[in-house]
Amino acid sequence: MSNVYSPTENMINERNYLKPRFVPHQIISVLIFFTLVVAVYSAFISHQLPDFSAYTTVILFFISLLLNVLVTPKNFTVGFLTSLLPFLIGWRIGAMTGVVPIMVISPIAFIFILAQFFDCMINDQKHYRKDGRLGNLQWQMTFIRIYYGFNEIGHCTEKLFAGNASFHHLQDVFANYGLHSNTTFMVILAGLIELAVAIGLGMGFLTRLAGAGGVIYILTANSYGGHFFNGYTWNSKPNGGWEYILLIIVFFGSCAIGGAGKFSIDGWLISKGLMPKWLLPLCLAKNGRDELLQKH
Repeated sequence: MSNVYSPTENMINERNYLKPRFVPHQIISVLIFFTLVVAVYSAFISHQLPDFSAYTTVILFFISLLLNVLVTPKNFTVGFLTSLLPFLIGWRIGAMTGVVPIMVISPIAFIFILAQFFDCMINDQKHYRKDGRLGNLQWQMTFIRIYYGFNEIGHCTEKLFAGNASFHHLQDVFANYGLHSNTTFMVILAGLIELAVAIGLGMGFLTRLAGAGGVIYILTANSYGGHFFNGYTWNSKPNGGWEYILLIIVFFGSCAIGGAGKFSIDGWLISKGLMPKWLLPLCLAKNGRDELLQKH
């Protein structure tokens, strides 16, 4: 007996329409290339990017470009999601360090990236109108999932990629929260967890696991941050209440319930027959797994 699910003909055909019609990946590649050039200039010529952030920014934009050029033409879902993550981290570093050239060109590239996503969504909806409202809801959830997942990029970047000044600042912040020992390790650990949540939810990889892990992390982190003791409203006190924290927990928890849709790494792995059966509970809820079984 095979230990992976074999893709059905419908799943394979469905993947054919998960791509844009009017916004070619070449435009995105050119824009990311110019962003990379700007990052190289800012890192090694104008020296606007401090210490190791100069290297991480250039490497991240290079990885984004490489994935966009090599992977996106073969599989839009995988190429789009995997190239978007390093691009957003590079953009975040540029914004945090006040590098104006990166702050100017990155949003321009992102506008076209966003247009490409909606182009793909409309193309899929056009060919699967029979899904009706359920199809629309899946794309609605996908859009929100990617946003909330990649929202963690802002937090992991300041801990892992943005340079010594940002890292040392976070050490002081953690110390003020009462973590006086192993502060360096705790900052790195928190950054890695946030990066894992960004990958798990933003890309939709082992999505249920990422959602559950995200809930545990947010609850743990904010027990130190003190938001639960500042009342409900987010701006009620200098550190804010638990309104925003609850929104994050609810959304992460919803991903732990249902998993991701077809526009995800999970969806691609399952459709290609590459997802081991024992990992499926970490990707899909029981009704989703039962539906796959019924198709076989």
